[in-house]
Amino acid sequence: MLHKFLTITAATVLLGATLNPAFAEEGGGIDISSANNPAQALATARAPEVAYYDMTPDFTTNLANTGSGRMHYLRVHVNIMVKDSADMPLLTEHDPLIRDAILSIIGSKEYNAIATAAGREALRAECRARVAELLSAKKNGPVVQDLLFTNYVYQ
Repeated sequence: MLHKFLTITAATVLLGATLNPAFAEEGGGIDISSANNPAQALATARAPEVAYYDMTPDFTTNLANTGSGRMHYLRVHVNIMVKDSADMPLLTEHDPLIRDAILSIIGSKEYNAIATAAGREALRAECRARVAELLSAKKNGPVVQDLLFTNYVYQ
């Protein structure tokens, strides 16, 4: 009889402590939902969150000389999509390296190569691959999900 009384009392105390909002706010209570499901506990631990790194100011540079005697330039605004927002400090730290790589690629292109939709996409893909390569080497793992041109003006 005493054993039954103690079992009921313990269950009541645990249930009350778990359901009491004030107790839960203080970090108390027992979370049995994830205790029985390790996969759920792992998923709720910290899911990577996509983030965008805004490369400001815009890139403005001369294009490669085509021999026509006329100078051409490209102005482009770049955003880098990272797979995990925790990698944003890596982009901030290596901003000069990223800028140099993108400017080198843009400056090596001729006007005719970037003045079409296909040329724009090829330039974007080349920049994405180079930036991904640089940052992956710094982190020893993939960082860049995509590289976006959000403004693209050439003359």
